[in-house]
Amino acid sequence: ADYWTYNELIRAFGKAGAVPQAMELFQRMCGNVRLLPEERALNSMYELCVLSGYYAEALQVFEEHEELRKSLWKPKYTPVSFSLLLAATARGGSDLASRLQTLPKVLALMRRHGVFPRPETCENLLSACLSVDNMTVAANVVDMIERSGQEVDAALLQRVRHSIALAPSRQSGTQQLGGR
Repeated sequence: ADYWTYNELIRAFGKAGAVPQAMELFQRMCGNVRLLPEERALNSMYELCVLSGYYAEALQVFEEHEELRKSLWKPKYTPVSFSLLLAATARGGSDLASRLQTLPKVLALMRRHGVFPRPETCENLLSACLSVDNMTVAANVVDMIERSGQEVDAALLQRVRHSIALAPSRQSGTQQLGGR
């Protein structure tokens, strides 16, 4: 089979919600120099993972994408890639806290490519950070909002800034309790 067949199979698996089968096919593509995925296949993988709620798998695809970019192949990121990656890092779920750890890397890539999320997306990212009390990542989001000049919900932004300001004192209070 050729690259286009693999890409269409991935899309078909995505439409059927068969994410594990699509992931297996994607891994085969990554292991064959004649089938290496490019933007279309990568975006298809991001989309099928996110739409099916397989957010951690979307981030596995991201890691593979990053590895491919270290080679001569260098598949590009697109605004669609970034939009889906933001969804994968910040949508709810029991593993949200661990997935949010990838967000600073995604934001840095977006900045290098001159791509900024919409204000609604920024608000979703801030809300996700608040929900798991990750003010380190929230500070990255606030920095990106300030750099891009995005207009976000003022009350939410104020709440996040307040939580960021309190974060060092909460950590030192936790360390004091743990040290007793």
